[in-house]
Amino acid sequence: SIFRNPDRRRRYFVHFIQFSIDYRYLISYQLFHSPHTLLYSYQNYEPYQYRGNSNFRG
Repeated sequence: SIFRNPDRRRRYFVHFIQFSIDYRYLISYQLFHSPHTLLYSYQNYEPYQYRGNSNFRG
């Protein structure tokens, strides 16, 4: 097996954790900063949340 050595197992585990952290960061960065998903960002949602009712415009 490739994980017979404990040091080798720990090294692969650390690389796997770092890869999963980087992959989740890439997915979240694409979700919130890509021009194709502007609906998810706060700046593009905020001007439309009080669109219909003029009573709460302030």
